[in-house]
Amino acid sequence: MKLPNQTLGPITLTKIDYVPSMSEETLAFTAVVSIAGVSAQCKNDGHGGETRCYDADVVRALNAVAATLPPVPWELDDAGWQRTGVDLIDSMVQSALTAHEDEKLIKKGFTHEVSAPELTSVAWVQRGAIVTDKQLCAGFAPAMKQIKECTPEALRAALVVRALGVVS
Repeated sequence: MKLPNQTLGPITLTKIDYVPSMSEETLAFTAVVSIAGVSAQCKNDGHGGETRCYDADVVRALNAVAATLPPVPWELDDAGWQRTGVDLIDSMVQSALTAHEDEKLIKKGFTHEVSAPELTSVAWVQRGAIVTDKQLCAGFAPAMKQIKECTPEALRAALVVRALGVVS
């Protein structure tokens, strides 16, 4: 499945090809990443391993960008979690997939509103009718894929994962 291009600061991700049937513990994809005038193929096989980029200069440039970003809050460490360059690629692919999934919902007549910055509530409306969490979870986004039971808390957790750009 072709996904829309993504840009994050100096990083551009193009030719994103997501393979849902191979995505088990991580998203299976291939993409071309460009940064500082250099491009490389990046890939994740979807089995839980790290994303690989096939150019050392690109990886160094990605890591340099990641080092400038603030740590992501993390309950296991008060200092937070410092992302790497390939974490940024994973986040960009997740954002592309979320945009694709959201576009499908919008085409079906859904609109949404997320309260910010706390992300404590979400309301989806389709043609004037409020849609239940269970209906929403059935077609929301890949972030819900790993969650067995769709509860408002699980939905909020998926939104937080999406807002932080962290792929779980």
